[in-house]
Amino acid sequence: MSVLMELTDASRKLDGTRAKLAELMEKKTTEGKLNWGVEDHDSFKALQKQAGDEHLEKRKWLEIDEADRENKKEIADSKRPISGAPLFGITGAHDHRIIRKSVGELVTGSLEYLDYKSRNNSGHATVHLADYGVDDFAGSANYKTVMSGSAGFSPFVNRSADVVPFALRRPTVQDLMPSIPTSESAVKYMEETTNTRSAAAVAEAAAKPESARAYTERTVLVEVIATTLPVTEQQLSDVPQLMGVINATLGQEIELAEEDQILTGNGTSPQLQGFLTKTGVQTQAKGADPVPTAFVKAMTLIRFTGFAEPSAAVWHPNDWQDVVTLQDADGRYIFGDPSSSGIKQIWGVPAVVTPAETENTVLIGDFRMYSYLARRMGLRIDVGYVNDDFKKNLKTIRAETRLALVIRRPAAFCKLTGA
Repeated sequence: MSVLMELTDASRKLDGTRAKLAELMEKKTTEGKLNWGVEDHDSFKALQKQAGDEHLEKRKWLEIDEADRENKKEIADSKRPISGAPLFGITGAHDHRIIRKSVGELVTGSLEYLDYKSRNNSGHATVHLADYGVDDFAGSANYKTVMSGSAGFSPFVNRSADVVPFALRRPTVQDLMPSIPTSESAVKYMEETTNTRSAAAVAEAAAKPESARAYTERTVLVEVIATTLPVTEQQLSDVPQLMGVINATLGQEIELAEEDQILTGNGTSPQLQGFLTKTGVQTQAKGADPVPTAFVKAMTLIRFTGFAEPSAAVWHPNDWQDVVTLQDADGRYIFGDPSSSGIKQIWGVPAVVTPAETENTVLIGDFRMYSYLARRMGLRIDVGYVNDDFKKNLKTIRAETRLALVIRRPAAFCKLTGA
């Protein structure tokens, strides 16, 4: 297959993979926010790696094509000896002019060397200078000192645009509950706090019993979660992709802080009122019970005190590890064979595992029905000057969001402590 055909094939493959990436992003993006699970994330990373490999393959064939074109051009255009270079040459069958080229140009432009490069420098390449009009190389030049990377000229290596991010957890708790927009600075709603049910069988001509209802207005403030990062203008202008990297990392930082607030915020402004500190959230102590037994007791509290159905449970990784490694008296794993992917649920309740959860505490509840996030402003990135930044050629990048966490029925949630 020719160089041009290889280059065309590599370009077609890369375009196809990029189209798949764009299609995946479009399918999983709703109102500017990615909505995908672990499988979607793994598919995206796999496609990213594939696109990177195909990009390197295309670049390899571009370099070979460029070298081939340059070599042909020099053979066609070179008519004068190169100053200071040995007078090696090629005599054409129909044109008896001598084309003057140096030894280095003959080697790096040879078909043998180009073929060697196309194989990712594997194997070896043998270039016979006699095939290129050099009959007496030993008499023309006498090179005896070994030239190596340590003592000679080190090869130039391009650094890829890939940036390996710092190891951070993946935010997951936000996905458990609905997210709705709001245009207010606070969320107000009515909670039924008294429900006297007096319905009963009534004898003929007897007075009917009277029921009673009472409601209380609740208010949840919309709070701000934000961060800033100073960066020089030279960095922003000299490294174009830096802005994209900063935007992505600052956005993730906001999401992680948001998740911390959802779980453990103390409710004193500017903090959100988190689940683990919310008054009215039920508590079930593990005590001497095995974790599965204590867990089902917490579910019972939610079902028959909170009159709700648990939709998920949030675990710390160490606590979930203790669960999935439970064994029976014969040493068999209760939650699945180690050779399988395992079941990420307990008593039918899906498990969400995150280091954001407090260790030895499991949060169980009906997240879908009795909680939601009210977003006043989605993630926003701003760039501007602060104080004397202008004089210093500095810019400050700010990332922020505004939201409120509404826990509509605290009794629909339960903390399993001592897990």
